[in-house]
Amino acid sequence: MVDTTYGTIIGRGAICLHVSKILVENRNKDTFYAACKTVQTSPLDTRINGDEEWAIHSTLKHENIVSFFDYELRVNDDKTYTVGMYMELCDTSLYDMVVVEKPHIRDTFRYYVELLRALVYLHDKNIAHMDVSLQNVFLHNGIVKLGDFGSSIRLDNGVCIQSSKTFNKTFSPPELLIDVYPIMGAKVDIWSSCIVFIILITGYLPWRHAGPDVNSYMTWVETGKLRILPEKMVIVYNVINHALKVDPVKRPSAVAMSDYMENRKYMECVK
Repeated sequence: MVDTTYGTIIGRGAICLHVSKILVENRNKDTFYAACKTVQTSPLDTRINGDEEWAIHSTLKHENIVSFFDYELRVNDDKTYTVGMYMELCDTSLYDMVVVEKPHIRDTFRYYVELLRALVYLHDKNIAHMDVSLQNVFLHNGIVKLGDFGSSIRLDNGVCIQSSKTFNKTFSPPELLIDVYPIMGAKVDIWSSCIVFIILITGYLPWRHAGPDVNSYMTWVETGKLRILPEKMVIVYNVINHALKVDPVKRPSAVAMSDYMENRKYMECVK
């Protein structure tokens, strides 16, 4: 059974009751701290539900993805159900880190490269995260860990099989907000991960939120200009210009973007 009150609450999400820090015991009787994400939903909801999240997350094993340990399911009297998902407890999120201090540019590039590695793995399994943001990228022992798969969807040749109902508008590409381009889930992640990179580099949001009514957002969509970017950071601009293609068809894949970032000569420029 899932205990929704046990442990210290360390966070809350858009579709979860809370995330708690708990002490757990494995089969070898070893004890350690883990994170428990508790979700309550209706069995009739076929998209936003804990079952879909744990079904995806439990299949993922990668150095740059939050480790999934186990889950528990409880059917409630009102015919809703509660799912508790036990996973790796990380040290901090990129959001909490950048609020305190903007990271060094070398660390920022490394974080971005590690995030792209997670996306390469995820997309290779025909899964799109669909909610890459500072809040959902964590650090544990200095290593980037992509987490929170509550909005994740399965892909068919890179195209969404079903649409995601929840996403952070600040990190959203034009295809989610302007009905012009096809929604290609993997390419959504590329755009969102680059917004993470921009915030880590500059310490600022590129726009307060994304949408056709926001001047700074539409300036990029229409002209490719970003006001908060320092003029002399040509290397950084090249990365952003490469990843933030307005047309998702022209936007690079995770593999292509990872190869671009990990090119030895390119990375030596920021040492």
